[in-house]
Amino acid sequence: MLSLALEHVILTPDIISFAQTLWQNGVGTYDALHYASALSAGEAFLMVDDTLIKKMEYETGQSHSPGQSR
Repeated sequence: MLSLALEHVILTPDIISFAQTLWQNGVGTYDALHYASALSAGEAFLMVDDTLIKKMEYETGQSHSPGQSR
């Protein structure tokens, strides 16, 4: 799976700002940066941590639960 995820994203002020917002709302630093970077690149972000999913849904106002279209 890691071999499929080899895109490098430059951390822009917008990515860092969004990641900081996530972090301030309880998302871990690495998860916040990873999620903000994936969204900026228009890529998928696979999550299996229910707590993290709920935090992301709350912060973004979007539900990305299995079986739901994006």
